[in-house]
Amino acid sequence: MITITLMWTPQQVSEMIKVPVSTLRRYAADYSQYLSSSAHLAGKARRYTDRDIVIFEKIRQLLQKGNSVEQVRSLIPLTEFDQPVSTSLAAVPGIAAEIQALNDRAAEIKAVLLANDQRLSAAEMAIADLTDRLAKVEVAKRKSWLRKLVDKLDQVVD
Repeated sequence: MITITLMWTPQQVSEMIKVPVSTLRRYAADYSQYLSSSAHLAGKARRYTDRDIVIFEKIRQLLQKGNSVEQVRSLIPLTEFDQPVSTSLAAVPGIAAEIQALNDRAAEIKAVLLANDQRLSAAEMAIADLTDRLAKVEVAKRKSWLRKLVDKLDQVVD
């Protein structure tokens, strides 16, 4: 199974949580300590993680309920943010199909690698067997050569 960490542009996130990009920027500035490091890169395009999106959504909800910025800051640490973001994936057309296709392809590659691994193991066993046989042949040849040498020495001595 492939795990994909998606990064979202401010425009995409603003569409997902239904706030203007300017509001999203204000949330990012006011609550930067709760966001991922990619959310506040100086001089670079900001990208948000799924966790950042959950935090933005919680901020939006808390502010809509009439909480002040300071109240929201005190409530955010008490919130669980490590939950999956199902709404963000739904906002990207075709992403579920792409992820499924990638998972299917990964399964195919895994099957090929497994088959190749089995072939490699069989080849290694065959090589070990041939090496063993070759060693026995070499030993037999050496014994034969030594017998001939001993016979010649016996003839010389006699």
